[in-house]
Amino acid sequence: MAELEAQAQPILTPMVLGTTPFTILSPADQVILSRWVFKTVLVANLTLPEQHVIPATTYREFYQNRVPPERGAVIWTAGYSGRMRWGHFTRHGLVLWRRETIGINVATGKEAHTQLPHTFVTLATLTTFRALFQVLFYFGGDWTPARVASEQTERIIIRLWPATGTPVLWPKDRYAIGSFDSLDNFSRRSDFF
Repeated sequence: MAELEAQAQPILTPMVLGTTPFTILSPADQVILSRWVFKTVLVANLTLPEQHVIPATTYREFYQNRVPPERGAVIWTAGYSGRMRWGHFTRHGLVLWRRETIGINVATGKEAHTQLPHTFVTLATLTTFRALFQVLFYFGGDWTPARVASEQTERIIIRLWPATGTPVLWPKDRYAIGSFDSLDNFSRRSDFF
């Protein structure tokens, strides 16, 4: 993983320090950043042992393939100007349920149903001085994000993964997230449903 750190450093440094007003991220840069962000969030997740929500298979697959999964993860970035510049990591999870018929109620003749966990969704947010990154993990079931973000969020974030193959200008809106309240709200967003 030291090789990944070395590859990411020249891309991350101007983003993190805010030394240039804008940075052009090539498709190759976006893949390197995606790999670095995914690895960093996986490691940060281990600091919350009582709340492990990312399956061990995700760690194994990333170690073997060295890239985030094409299905099961979406990674975004945005500029950040808030006070939590030393670094901030949050993770919010939820469970999507599905209704399943389990049989016929013999007394009423009607179908009996139960709610079963269908998909586990976790949104992890990481700040590093002037850069903000988010990873949306989704496991199980056949759910995929209906959209990547609301129109308002779409104006400030850049999707890094799955890769688009198109160069992008970072940040999209110069340091749009600038207070802890806006960071907290952003880290709890659910506009991808």
